[in-house]
Amino acid sequence: MKSTINMTAYALVLVLLAAACSSDETVETTPPASATTVAPTTTVALPTPAETAEESQGAPASTTTMVDVSPTLPPEMEAKYPVVMTDGISGPDIENITVWAPDSEGQWPVVMFLAGWEGKGIHYARTAEMLAGQGVVVFAPDYRSKDIATADWRNPYRDAECAYRHIRTVASEYGGDVDQPITISGHSLGAQVAMAIVLFEAQFGPDSTFDRCPGQVPPRPDVAVGLSGCHRRSDVDGNEYPFTPTAFGWTHHDASIHLVVGSDDTVCEPWQSEEAAATLAADGYGNVELTVIDDADHFDVMFTGYEGENEWYEPGGEWFAKPNDSGGVAAVQAILDTITTSN
Repeated sequence: MKSTINMTAYALVLVLLAAACSSDETVETTPPASATTVAPTTTVALPTPAETAEESQGAPASTTTMVDVSPTLPPEMEAKYPVVMTDGISGPDIENITVWAPDSEGQWPVVMFLAGWEGKGIHYARTAEMLAGQGVVVFAPDYRSKDIATADWRNPYRDAECAYRHIRTVASEYGGDVDQPITISGHSLGAQVAMAIVLFEAQFGPDSTFDRCPGQVPPRPDVAVGLSGCHRRSDVDGNEYPFTPTAFGWTHHDASIHLVVGSDDTVCEPWQSEEAAATLAADGYGNVELTVIDDADHFDVMFTGYEGENEWYEPGGEWFAKPNDSGGVAAVQAILDTITTSN
């Protein structure tokens, strides 16, 4: 079952997310052979931000549409285009970037995808190739994710911002069209970094003093899609703080935001995405959407499975690819839907 919430709508996350996000296994790159059928059922009310935090203040009314996720794979999600992967884009101010692009002439929308804790862009090959097969150019930069839990916690954000600026300059070489809305997406820690790159205008926008990357300051990206993100802020002492976009300094209220989480996620539990979506809407973000994918955990959305006794996915278990997992397909569909509605 997948629930989708449509609403009228930096995080500095010093959380040690699962080291498992750094799985050394590369998801095998094969042509996308599947997608997910959905069928609507019922509508229920979305909890307000206060209710998700077990308080009692109100927030704008909104609804949740429940739909079933089937393991069958509809024709519309079969790859429309062959896909070409390019690895090794790098420079003095960026980490390695892997690119997946349609092997066909066109002007395609651009997605920058950020890996989770200790992850690499290549770990998200299945997600990227499915998007590219539908006519999207995907850039997956590596970045210094482990620094988020150190005195150098700014490095992940700096790396991502420099990657974004570089991608804008080279996107056309791969058929990407930067005149269309650019989507920044990410998984787990990457979801938080993606949100900051899109929404933190004071830090990264035209009037900011951020000067770590060469060239002119580009416009902020228009779209953020966060997969399985932990949206509450924690410090190195374990103190946790509510999700407060205003306190984070976020001001890009015109951006489209789509938060996606699995109902069985025990790393970044669904209530965090629910609270974040409702809070963003209450803070005046005009286009916020939340998708909860039933029976999906933290790694299903990246087409990866884990077998072991430790739920925090520490060494000792077994990782394996799930190239047609319905949770992963639903996450890809969420990104595609967000691109479509933003154009």
